[in-house]
Amino acid sequence: MKDKVTVIITIRNREAIRIERQVESIRKYGADPTIHVVDYGSDHDYATAYKNLCEKLGIQYTHLYAEGLPWNKCRAINYGVIRAKTPFIVTSDVDMIYEDNPFQWCLDNYEEKSMFHIETYWLNKNGDRKNASYAGHGNSGGFQFIRRDAFIELGGYDERIEYWGYEDLDWPERLKTLGYKQIWLPEKFKLFHVWHEKVSDSYNRPNTIDVNSLSFCLENLFSPTLKKDVGVNLEKTDRPILDYIDKQPPYLLCIDTNDLSKWAFLEKFVNEIKSHEFIKLQISPRLKKRPLDFLRERIKSILKPITALTGTKVISNINKNFDFFYEYIPILKRFGLRDYYISNNSEVIYLLWKKELNTKCL
Repeated sequence: MKDKVTVIITIRNREAIRIERQVESIRKYGADPTIHVVDYGSDHDYATAYKNLCEKLGIQYTHLYAEGLPWNKCRAINYGVIRAKTPFIVTSDVDMIYEDNPFQWCLDNYEEKSMFHIETYWLNKNGDRKNASYAGHGNSGGFQFIRRDAFIELGGYDERIEYWGYEDLDWPERLKTLGYKQIWLPEKFKLFHVWHEKVSDSYNRPNTIDVNSLSFCLENLFSPTLKKDVGVNLEKTDRPILDYIDKQPPYLLCIDTNDLSKWAFLEKFVNEIKSHEFIKLQISPRLKKRPLDFLRERIKSILKPITALTGTKVISNINKNFDFFYEYIPILKRFGLRDYYISNNSEVIYLLWKKELNTKCL
């Protein structure tokens, strides 16, 4: 099977045990595909743990130097696909545990222009499979079996879609426009999604990402085939800011809550950053503290049924600096931004500018 199927597992800063559980569940039922773990910019300790585990398990591991960049599952998958040597590709969420051997079934039942998915069940915190909740056909991202040629034909996953969620909806729809059909495996094949804290509403994700991602998805419905230069590697030499963070003191610029969303602050911001090569932006905590903060989650939980019926949303007291910085990135790159690094809690951002532009264009 190793010469027929490559399983691509993408990961970033998650427990290594999730990789081990998935690989064990695959091999438990006799499947032995090629497995490639693509690490999109995990911190050093995580990356070291993944590397050691993959060596122990006899599977391939690649670390892309994407530390501090927005999570990009699309780029990580494309990287693995471009380098795969097998005719079939399986993309698998790192949190999945397999029941039975779907790989052989897919090989035995493959028909031209088919994409296979498996029903997913959400495990609770205790991992009890008997009480797992059914996720439905809307969750196709946990497992997809398809010919590698499909990626070449369509140009791979859309790497403009950053953070998480919409790539799993966009990709199958683009495949359908070229005549591919979705096939769900028989009920005996199940995927169990290991519990983790919910990330779709995370504060470490720009509020504007939904609009941006859905705009790309809309464009892809009109024109599904993308450019072909995808899955580009990120070597350490491509991320010069990583050496600066380790070795050089930055110029510190502290920014008050919501200042990056204010017109009056922008001129000061530009004047400050244009005079320095390496800058540390302290953009203030993502959540602004306020009285009775400890009641926020409880109140949101109580109001959830009402907001679901009315279409309204409970707005948290969020510092918008991170959201606005994320939208400013393309402009900053046009005017000399070489590299940047966003901290895991989205409260600190490092900038590295082209030296020759510090005193000219900006």
